[in-house]
Amino acid sequence: WIASATGGEAKRLTSSTGDESNPRFSPDGQWIAFTGQYAGNPDVYVIPASGGDPKRLTWHPSGDTVQDWTRDGSAVVFTSARTSGGRQPPKLYTVPVSGGPATAYKIPRVVNAQLSLDGTRVAYMPTAEAFRSWKRYRGGRLTRVWVFDIASNDVKEVPHVNASDAWPCWVGDDLYFASDRDNHMNVWKLAKGKDAVEQVTTFTDFDVRNM
Repeated sequence: WIASATGGEAKRLTSSTGDESNPRFSPDGQWIAFTGQYAGNPDVYVIPASGGDPKRLTWHPSGDTVQDWTRDGSAVVFTSARTSGGRQPPKLYTVPVSGGPATAYKIPRVVNAQLSLDGTRVAYMPTAEAFRSWKRYRGGRLTRVWVFDIASNDVKEVPHVNASDAWPCWVGDDLYFASDRDNHMNVWKLAKGKDAVEQVTTFTDFDVRNM
């Protein structure tokens, strides 16, 4: 479905009986990429934001999950375990909107990724959450947020403590993410050029569930 950010009537864009998830607007707002499970397998699709027939972009038997778009709007960014084997974490790929084979980023393992607005960096989680419903988990599967530089292949970790950091996203040049480092899952920010994170929300009754 699509609706104005200011409210009003919602318009349904898809009508399949299959599962549809992870919608992401293209940079120009003209297209929506999403994960569709139409043929028994999750694959990448795009549809005009004004409505129309979905176009399938991936055909691999492994599940493909939409994450973002490249900043020029020419390709959709998605995660997939297509070359990982067994139960290893997925990797990050792009697939052209015009069609063609997928291309992998040089990142070994990626979950919940988003490109910076200038397209030079990828903020991501290297591992998935261990227990989404377990509050204040402090075991060996704590999640981290890392930033990958596409040009240099360097990786920088967001300053971390004994807590879960998750769901990174960019707002301008600043990186936002959720963390329970204050014993509640709140929104935190790593501003451009800063080495220390700062807290954005201070909820104490209920956790932030998603960014």
